[in-house]
Amino acid sequence: MIPETRALRSVLSTLQTCHLNAFLGGSGLLYAFGLSAVVNDWDLTTNASKQAVTECLQEFQLVETPHQSLVFCSDYVLAIPEAKIEIIGGYAIRCERDVCRLPSVFGRLWHDIPIASPEVWAVAYNLMGRIEKSELLFRHLQRTGVTKNIVDLLCREPLPIELHHRLETLLAD
Repeated sequence: MIPETRALRSVLSTLQTCHLNAFLGGSGLLYAFGLSAVVNDWDLTTNASKQAVTECLQEFQLVETPHQSLVFCSDYVLAIPEAKIEIIGGYAIRCERDVCRLPSVFGRLWHDIPIASPEVWAVAYNLMGRIEKSELLFRHLQRTGVTKNIVDLLCREPLPIELHHRLETLLAD
């Protein structure tokens, strides 16, 4: 059974009306790929500025949430608490050498909802230390293949050497 997506669809539709792209990641992405049975919340990533998103989503009750920590250093995180939606702008995670900027790029559609790149989220989960979720996505990518330009984007980031190598290995398969 598909989780309730009305609020998610409304937010995405509003963003699209403003010509802003946002893509579903996190547990929603795992669910969409059949890798999890549960959606904890709806994480949307975007490359749009906080001002553009805030102006576009005026009809929603946005709450800015803390987004800087020892691990996360995205540009901003806006939440719509009653809908369990978080909008992450300029998604970034600290890694051993620097800050890794994770691009907000399209992966595919799931029930007309734009899903983020599984390559990006495999890397993100790895950098967060959520290895089980990262492995689910890496195994999925081994079965289905990767998008070269997305892997190339990720490999330009200061990833840990093992993670960089893993991405390159996926390209060779």
